[in-house]
Amino acid sequence: MARNQQGFATTDALQALIAGLAPLPGRKTIVFFAEGLSLPDAVVPHFRSVVAAANRANVSVYTIDAEGLRVHSKDQETGREISGVGAASMNIQQDGSTLNNLAAMEGMESALRSDPRTSLTLLARDTGGFLINDTNDLANGFRRIDLDRRFHYLLTYTPKNSDFNGEWRSITVKVPTRDVQVRARSGYQAVRTPGAIPLLAYEGRAVADLERMPPPAQIPMRAGAFVFPQANGESRVAVLLSTTGRALTFEPTSTGYRTEFTLLARIRDAQGDVVRKASQPYRLTGATADRDRAQAGDILFYRQPTLPPGDYTLDVAADDAIAKKGGVSHLALSVPVPAKGPDVSDLVIVARSQKLAPGELADDNVLAVNGVQLYPNLGDPLRKSVDRTLAFYFVLLPNGTTPTATLTLAQNGRTLATLPVRLEAPDASGRIQQVGQIPLASIPPGAYDLTLTIQSRAEPLVRTVVVSVVP
Repeated sequence: MARNQQGFATTDALQALIAGLAPLPGRKTIVFFAEGLSLPDAVVPHFRSVVAAANRANVSVYTIDAEGLRVHSKDQETGREISGVGAASMNIQQDGSTLNNLAAMEGMESALRSDPRTSLTLLARDTGGFLINDTNDLANGFRRIDLDRRFHYLLTYTPKNSDFNGEWRSITVKVPTRDVQVRARSGYQAVRTPGAIPLLAYEGRAVADLERMPPPAQIPMRAGAFVFPQANGESRVAVLLSTTGRALTFEPTSTGYRTEFTLLARIRDAQGDVVRKASQPYRLTGATADRDRAQAGDILFYRQPTLPPGDYTLDVAADDAIAKKGGVSHLALSVPVPAKGPDVSDLVIVARSQKLAPGELADDNVLAVNGVQLYPNLGDPLRKSVDRTLAFYFVLLPNGTTPTATLTLAQNGRTLATLPVRLEAPDASGRIQQVGQIPLASIPPGAYDLTLTIQSRAEPLVRTVVVSVVP
């Protein structure tokens, strides 16, 4: 965990620095001092994202081993680590088992990546720079960096492969008629419009899927975006993305199964610019006996960014890296201007809830009520044979007023029922978290409009959601 944290801190800092240099014209240079890079398996995708971002932004990284001239070679320490992992893989444990071969190989790879000469060389070489090590005299090293910055060529080409599928494409630059050493960028991520927000390596295929015409539809997608006004005047948007494990590849392995897929959500403003982006890579393994149960479940992705008032588009994508298939969906999103009087969130239909232990819920979780996590319905019909009630949820900010609330159930423009809502007392922050239920027994199958109306001295606030009921 400590090595993961070190690796994330370094890659995040480099990513931020590259993003700051990206708008500047021409070739940019970063000189990076470190005693090595921590690159455990969890950090490697972020490291690749740093390389891809640097190559897109025309940034070259020159690395300097900050430990200088070592008394003892780091190769000896690395060799001892590799030997230790290899020996452990051959030891017979008390239960008669041996260390998993895959774990042993991963341990050896991690040991190699922790070697400064390996990790710092990877960063420099793949971005067009080089490593300066085994010296305490930096003057000569900086002269080499200065020469390399002054004398370089800019080559441009158009790839013959016009399928921008988001995968990494390697580039090799050769000068066959001269005996020279060539340093060049290692490649690029094949995304047509990556946008201004840094693109992580594992996001490439999912982002590329959003640009495809026609869009891929092998993986079914369900998405929702629910706006919750905050007491500080901001609006937080609960963004949810869900798909079924049945649509994803659970590949059999010698020890069980493995999956490799990515879920991604991005928000574009009215001009089409990406203003928010979040994703999650899923690299799961398990035993063969658990494969069917794991694949039968749903995968849920949840984020809650803040957004200023305006009209937006929510783009969501799922990419299956094993089967090379994907799915995308788009959803219109509007964040209203904060009301001067009382303010209210979107009306949320609740699919299910889960009681969580203290500490499992974040304090700013807009879908949590009294230690219970609420899971919104993302457009699925309510089944009377399973769902006995129509559960709903909204958050009301009285803002010094005494509002009233009513729910109206209508079908084809005809009002069927009007139900007064007895509001809960405000919590310590002044908000009212309202959860309620409507019995489904007396509601025949069909499509309905469920409307929430908040009345006060100001103009009424209205929030409507479409509900489908099936037998």
